[in-house]
Amino acid sequence: AVLTRDVQVRDRSGNATTVSVSVTLRDTIRPVLSSNSRTVYLDASGQASISTRSLVDALDNCCVDTYTPAVVSFDCSSPGSSNVRVEVSDCHGNVSTMDVQVEVRDTLHPTLVYYNTVNVVLDSIGNGILDVAQVDNGTTDNCGIASRWLSEETFTCDDLGSNQVEFRVTDTKGNVSYATVTVNVLDNALPVVSAVSGVELYLDAQGYASVLGSSMVRATDNCGVDSILPTNLEFRCSDLSGISAVLTRDVQVRDRSGNATTVSVSVTLRDTIRPVLSSNSRTVYL
Repeated sequence: AVLTRDVQVRDRSGNATTVSVSVTLRDTIRPVLSSNSRTVYLDASGQASISTRSLVDALDNCCVDTYTPAVVSFDCSSPGSSNVRVEVSDCHGNVSTMDVQVEVRDTLHPTLVYYNTVNVVLDSIGNGILDVAQVDNGTTDNCGIASRWLSEETFTCDDLGSNQVEFRVTDTKGNVSYATVTVNVLDNALPVVSAVSGVELYLDAQGYASVLGSSMVRATDNCGVDSILPTNLEFRCSDLSGISAVLTRDVQVRDRSGNATTVSVSVTLRDTIRPVLSSNSRTVYL
């Protein structure tokens, strides 16, 4: 700026002359900057911002005018340690710049939304698979989800009943949330049963015959057969109207989950024992 000032010159007799003089005044000293490292935390929407005045302290011989940019914004894509260049101008247009490191952090854990209890039904060979989609019901995170994990995904007949499984979700910044899910392993498959054909039984001397129920059927089950009832099929003379008869009985095969299949089995029952005779001598009179 060009400034004017009056200058008076006086002699020793008191005579004075005043003239106006001009001075060009300049401020060429830039602001002196010092940095303040800061840590910012991403919010629930994955955003964060900070004023550059909090990042840089500025001293100036006259006055500090503007910070450019005034505000710095960050999001989930920002590096963990982000470099910010701040420009500070004084009121006379002198400019200084400084690079400041800002730590950008996401400390929000994924918000778990999940099913507390799920069912896994074993297949025909006794295996079952739990997919994470069966557990997750809309888990969210401000910066996105990196992985979903289950502590156990495959189940067999040994796991029938209630099982505790850990559900773990990790976001893109390494924050982890945990939950415990109850997994009910179910076996709904019926035993596969067929009747044995061509079985013949013979009544003994006491008019009795029996056969094991297990010998009358062929049975398989994905988790194994638990019981075959009745244990014995019993027959007596009263079951015959002649020397032989084809008789039917129901046999039930049950697995350990209570699934049951009933089949009708046939037995040919025979009585081949002749009567045992003894004589009684008698006298008759004409």
